[in-house]
Amino acid sequence: MMIKSKIFGGLRSKKISFCYALLAIALLLMHFMGQHQYTSFGVDHDIRQKNHFLHLFVRLRYPGDGSVWVGGSGRFRSLSSSIIESFDLAGAFFKKPRPPQPKTIANHYGFWLITNAQDNPFTSTNPWSFWLAVPGWLPVLVLIMMPVYSIRSKNRE
Repeated sequence: MMIKSKIFGGLRSKKISFCYALLAIALLLMHFMGQHQYTSFGVDHDIRQKNHFLHLFVRLRYPGDGSVWVGGSGRFRSLSSSIIESFDLAGAFFKKPRPPQPKTIANHYGFWLITNAQDNPFTSTNPWSFWLAVPGWLPVLVLIMMPVYSIRSKNRE
């Protein structure tokens, strides 16, 4: 029984490590392409209310300055302005960069935390907004370090 669990556990950890490696490579490629191009992908969700609807979206965004943004925003729209879609995949790939204007030293290095619509560097017309941004190389480094840390902790046992 013990031998079987070690074998299958080993295969599972190799698959997980392989998935980490693929994700790290994809994020690394996006980081390099995101240095000079705008790419955004995510989900849109519309909620119908009395005389308008609330358009919400969640995105993973590379604005073209080397950072990666995760977050979302929402705005009210009139019922006649467009078709209401309860769920919609959305994306813009390899467009002209739209880097935000840094306001602090941390922003110059790619770290952002936006918790209200007025501070949103992309648009301030939305009633709410939340964005977290880090330099594009940081998620790659974290993904690379997770399997390394896992292997090192297994070797210590």
